[in-house]
Amino acid sequence: MNPTKVLLIEDNPADARLIGEMLREAEAKGLAFELVWADSLAAGAQRLHEGGIDVILLDLGLPESSGLDTLQRLLEHEPRAPTLVVLSGITDEDVALQALQSGAEDYLVKGQVDSALLVRSIRYAIGRSQAEAALVAAKEKAEVASRAKSAFLAHMSHDLRTPLNGILGFAQILQRDEALSPAQVRAVDAIRRSGEHLL
Repeated sequence: MNPTKVLLIEDNPADARLIGEMLREAEAKGLAFELVWADSLAAGAQRLHEGGIDVILLDLGLPESSGLDTLQRLLEHEPRAPTLVVLSGITDEDVALQALQSGAEDYLVKGQVDSALLVRSIRYAIGRSQAEAALVAAKEKAEVASRAKSAFLAHMSHDLRTPLNGILGFAQILQRDEALSPAQVRAVDAIRRSGEHLL
């Protein structure tokens, strides 16, 4: 099983060490994590740009930015960032809600996080991101199918109209023929009505 690659963007070495210990505790239970630590937003963005990251743990209080500005700056630098979980030293429901609305999958308060909560948050966040990606892919596939269907129907419509115009023209000519029996007139009229209905 490939380890889940976690990019921790955290300026406090003690907090980074604690997160690392929590992930190692989870490894003892059979889960595999690889922690990559960046001590600044710039270093985190650089590491993120290199690729291979499954989830980001982002501290909102970094030297070069704080609060939601940190999240916004990261997303501006890397708009297609992988799954993102926000870490904060303060409990603030408004900030938590804004972080979630801005693209974070979860908001964790550092002093309230233990190994089980951290791992659950990471796993659920990745699961939600994967489900969302699957929905986007399914929507794109449905749109491609819809465009193909529309193109097919337009082509079929064109292919039907050409011979139908000929059939309708002949039906109109036949309707003017006074030598037709009443049954033949009804048959020609049925042909004309059916053809006009298809157009």
